[in-house]
Amino acid sequence: MSLQTKDIMGTMYENFVTRDVTYAGAGALMVLSIYHAFFGCVNVLLAEIVTKPIAFLIFLAVSYFSGLIVKEGIARILGIKYGDWKLKDWSQKLQLYAFIFEKWGIDGLKRVERIIYFLHVGISFGIGSLISFASFLFRGIKSSHSDDYAVCVVLLIVCIFCIIIYRAKFEEHEQIVNYFLVSMQSPADKQAS
Repeated sequence: MSLQTKDIMGTMYENFVTRDVTYAGAGALMVLSIYHAFFGCVNVLLAEIVTKPIAFLIFLAVSYFSGLIVKEGIARILGIKYGDWKLKDWSQKLQLYAFIFEKWGIDGLKRVERIIYFLHVGISFGIGSLISFASFLFRGIKSSHSDDYAVCVVLLIVCIFCIIIYRAKFEEHEQIVNYFLVSMQSPADKQAS
């Protein structure tokens, strides 16, 4: 295996892992917020997670799958797209990666992967912080604690920031995909369009 291939594989694996960590982080935010909304203080839950390994593993699994559901399920229901939504299938997506590598090398591929990672962050934490905002707002209305409203403001700011990140990275990714699609057209197709 060539050094270049190892670098590409390492980059793809690293991005896969960081996306999974993003799902777990966004899910943990939601799980803790929803727990707080219904049961009050999260200190009891956190003490269980820290002191009992099985509780930590369960929390991690629930957090990961909650984040994944948000990113894959709720985002699709809401019609949230990625910049590659114009690509027909996985073979075109793989052609896109080969095109990026051929055109801009490993650095270009890493840049595109970074854009895609920020799309995931924007979607996962944007929706996760919105759900957490709703949970804290529910708790604030139910209990009239001013601390809950302060957290609501912070979560709303995080949500807006994540939406801005998502939107900016979506446009960048879509430009790359459009450039790829135009360059892949035959000369006759280019003249027709």
